[in-house]
Amino acid sequence: MKFIITLLLSVCSYALFSQTLSVKGKLYPATETYKLMRNSGFNDKLEISFAKNKNQGLMVLTIDSRGIGRITKSILYLEDGSVITCLDKGIYDEVDGTTTSVFYLTQSEIQKLKSNNIYNVRFSFRDDYGHLENFSATNKDDPGILYTEKIDFPSIITELFENN
Repeated sequence: MKFIITLLLSVCSYALFSQTLSVKGKLYPATETYKLMRNSGFNDKLEISFAKNKNQGLMVLTIDSRGIGRITKSILYLEDGSVITCLDKGIYDEVDGTTTSVFYLTQSEIQKLKSNNIYNVRFSFRDDYGHLENFSATNKDDPGILYTEKIDFPSIITELFENN
């Protein structure tokens, strides 16, 4: 019985962190994708996931853009009051009206994310016509119609960078 439980836990753990992210033809170990409710718009969500390339991190943001732009800047506000600013490196893709942008994270930024939860994500969206808009999404419990749970990013990021 212990063997079956151990095997089951090993398979579940492998499945949880066996996600991969493909960027420019390379595969990286990644977390699953999490959804944060945007603070403007009805039922709009910001999807966020993390991947690793050795000791460097990648943050992936995805939104419904109707295929007319990309996320050019992201600011992570952490619960301890610190801030991580991610600038556009030109790594993005648009498919079926959805835009995905990839941002690099330094080792020190990864360490911050391991010990401080993300409170808010602010991001800039530039459309194909040059118009820039700022949006935000908050990581919080929201028992409303579109229930969302607060996500524990420190444990997720710690697991990602301690495995594989």
